[in-house]
Amino acid sequence: MVDAVPSGACPGTIIHEGAAVVLHTGGEHGGGEAFYNPAQVFNRDLSILVLHVFGKLRHKSLQSDVLARSARVALGLAGNAGSRKPSGLLVLEALAATGIRSIRYAKEVGIGPQGVSKVVANDLDPAATHHIRQNLMRSGVPEGHVQVLTGDACSHMYQRRARGSGGIGCDAYDVIDIDPYGTAAPFLDACVQAVADGGLICVTSTDMPVLGGNYPEACFMRYGGTALKAGYVHEMSVRLLLHAVVSAAAKYGREVRPLLSCSVDFYVRIFVRILDSPVNAKHAAANTGLVHQCVQCDSFFCPALGGSTG
Repeated sequence: MVDAVPSGACPGTIIHEGAAVVLHTGGEHGGGEAFYNPAQVFNRDLSILVLHVFGKLRHKSLQSDVLARSARVALGLAGNAGSRKPSGLLVLEALAATGIRSIRYAKEVGIGPQGVSKVVANDLDPAATHHIRQNLMRSGVPEGHVQVLTGDACSHMYQRRARGSGGIGCDAYDVIDIDPYGTAAPFLDACVQAVADGGLICVTSTDMPVLGGNYPEACFMRYGGTALKAGYVHEMSVRLLLHAVVSAAAKYGREVRPLLSCSVDFYVRIFVRILDSPVNAKHAAANTGLVHQCVQCDSFFCPALGGSTG
């Protein structure tokens, strides 16, 4: 599946991962221009699997929406605007680095109504986006399947908000993938706004010492909560990231529905759907609690901060 890249591998090494072929340019610690992380291969493999499934779910959902709207139009209950035909997932990889994830999405999930319509690979570093374009050619990705942008990820997402003033509605991204070096916290506000109703966001945070309770002040600052030193610390790390996403989305009347959440090695990874639902967004407190941990044993309980309003 992947050619192993040993620690300290020389820049210029050609890497084969899945259907992607990229040039290793040194990366974070090698002084190169685009960071390739071999430890995240499982992360990318898992993401491919999730997008395979979500593409089918999204296709079915959009088909149902089109049929329902056509029925309303026939009855004179709705206009012709606002519907979107299923054509595949519009995907944003906001922090693309080498572009290997975008390449794999385009080639392995596939282009089509139940796959991907287009992938946008963005990076702040012009040298990185130069390498992405070269890697697209190395991997044999047809022209037009992956669009490469150079710019700030948050600025790009804010300019493509789904709702609010200037919102682009159903033309927003179906999938946004955020996989930064460190915490994802600075990107969450923009991310939950730039995804379409019913869309998917995939978020990675690699700051496990913070999420694991070593730096409680930093954890509260980034995620709005603090972990305890306990045997369930990895689960709590996942829940802290979920809480941060829920808090960010609720401000805009959007509900978060987790599909898959995991803690792997040095990072946590979550896949959640974002839906327009001001009513359900109000129930966030009922799904949020404080952990009461016994100081003499492993017993704990989590009373909710609020109750359901029905």
